[in-house]
Amino acid sequence: MVNYNVLRQRYDGIQTKMKQISDYGCLFLSLCSIIEEVTGKPADIIGFIQKCLAEKWIKDDYTVNDSIAILNFFTEKKWKRIEVKALPIVINDNEFTVEKWYNPATKGNHFKRRFVDTVTNSKTCRIGGIECYYIYSYS
Repeated sequence: MVNYNVLRQRYDGIQTKMKQISDYGCLFLSLCSIIEEVTGKPADIIGFIQKCLAEKWIKDDYTVNDSIAILNFFTEKKWKRIEVKALPIVINDNEFTVEKWYNPATKGNHFKRRFVDTVTNSKTCRIGGIECYYIYSYS
């Protein structure tokens, strides 16, 4: 039997809530891909959005306030993040990288994983450059 209260909670206003993900959700979606990689399960993006907004781990425009809290909660592991200018030669099995790109024209950033970009043909990646790498790791 369908629980309409659960559906209502998950979907009420979700389109409005997801509107900004196109412009500002790149780091959030990169974190979702890390969670999928670590857990081996597809990410429940709607559930992730609801929880992250409720906990204020992301802003309404999907700017990430606390990437460590997101990873800790959804993977049940203890995470840390370092920023480096260049990647080490070896990336360990418990390490996951996110590239931070900078666009000099807009003075904006874009985040992506090394193997996938959530934005098709990102202008920031075309005309900008990598500012640094985030290396997330768990113990």
